[in-house]
Amino acid sequence: MLRITAEVGYKYVSIAFGSGVTLQPFDWVDEIVRIKKLIDSLGLVCVMTHAPYYDLRISAEITDENMERALLRCVEATAMLGAEIAAIHPRGYYAGGVEQTVKSYEINVKNIAPLVKKAGICGCLIGIENLPTFPGWDMTFYSNFPQEHKRLIDSFSRDSVCGVWDFGHSFLANEDPTAALKLLGSRIRGTHVHDNNRKNDDHLPPYFGSINWKTEIEALKQTGYTGYLTMELEYQSRINERDFIREYFKTAHDNCDKLSAMLCD
Repeated sequence: MLRITAEVGYKYVSIAFGSGVTLQPFDWVDEIVRIKKLIDSLGLVCVMTHAPYYDLRISAEITDENMERALLRCVEATAMLGAEIAAIHPRGYYAGGVEQTVKSYEINVKNIAPLVKKAGICGCLIGIENLPTFPGWDMTFYSNFPQEHKRLIDSFSRDSVCGVWDFGHSFLANEDPTAALKLLGSRIRGTHVHDNNRKNDDHLPPYFGSINWKTEIEALKQTGYTGYLTMELEYQSRINERDFIREYFKTAHDNCDKLSAMLCD
């Protein structure tokens, strides 16, 4: 994947750790070193990571020792890879399947504090991401409301914590990007760029869905944002996998260039 990324013209990448499996073995450090060497050899720069995350439907007071260890290791890996931000999902506390905002906030502060402490030691930032709502779901997730997203970010030092703005999640939550980003302002230091049709969290390239990118980028621009537009993409596998990925990544690259031009205009 990294080799194809470099082949089609990307200069910057983000490494996502998903389930955290990469960070579980005793020799996880060796694997991060190997990834870093590969990134360097390809002339790429890692600017962000995505930390492992729990299923959003699991209530925030429920923790797993292996996952918590992987989260802390991800912060170390972020620094080892030379990235600035480790993006994390805040979690919701649920009673009867309904998210309890006050309790969610309290538990998030408690759960995120060790990561913030580790980030301060390692010299990187914890990036708290806004989460989506899903059409047809009764369940909502903590931080899909901009006011709560802001509140959680502001509970920590700006030297160690920032906001990560996920465009696809905001679109699913039906948030007005202009109002939300005005509220969050300079707290936003990273982005997750992807598109959808407000039906599923599809993680499509820009212009593959229904997001009005002119409005979105203008709202981001008004915050004074000067960071990266980091795409977070998914795709269905194809028979000619490598050729498909190359074409898909190239199209995504070209489309995101249009957003960069709008941001820098």
